[in-house]
Amino acid sequence: DVIHTVGDLVVIRNIAVHGNNNAAIRVDGGSTTLTNALIGVNALGVSGGNKDYGVEILGGTAIIDSTYIATNTDAGILINGGTSTTIQNNHITNNGDHACDDNITIQGGSVIIIQQNLIANAASLGIDGDGIAGNVTILENTITNSGQDGGNCSGNIENAGILLDGDNSNISNNIIASNGGAGIVLAGGNTSGNLISQNSIY
Repeated sequence: DVIHTVGDLVVIRNIAVHGNNNAAIRVDGGSTTLTNALIGVNALGVSGGNKDYGVEILGGTAIIDSTYIATNTDAGILINGGTSTTIQNNHITNNGDHACDDNITIQGGSVIIIQQNLIANAASLGIDGDGIAGNVTILENTITNSGQDGGNCSGNIENAGILLDGDNSNISNNIIASNGGAGIVLAGGNTSGNLISQNSIY
């Protein structure tokens, strides 16, 4: 990892991080704000993606705001822990190098809010919440052109704009368009309390 944070009130801004072997930014604890940065490209916007993740959140609280995150091989953002994660006002695009890799992958954590982002051209899913408990809020995003690598992830079709498991998530006021498969997939069988409202899906 290039930057690994565990402290409180950490602010990372106005930098470009690319070409690393693991994650550009890894949050293990404390509180971190990442803003106005370039992750996966250099300061001129030229691709030099990280080998795993643009941002990896494993603990603590994190805010990712007004950042360009592109060309990372496994996911633009991985959330697998933490007590609060807000992803807002970002351009997250062209992440993943095969059909199981997403723009945003959620594997764990709580109080996850994804709002007012442009999420485009994922190799697999725009937002992947497969196997989670739920309680994700997805508001006012534009999610387009997911499934760039064909959608066949080890026999599973993964080319939707959003895939979520679990209960009590809110997907509202988004534009979800031109994805390789469905706009929204609610998986996991017997789920409840999920709100899908006022989205434009086409």
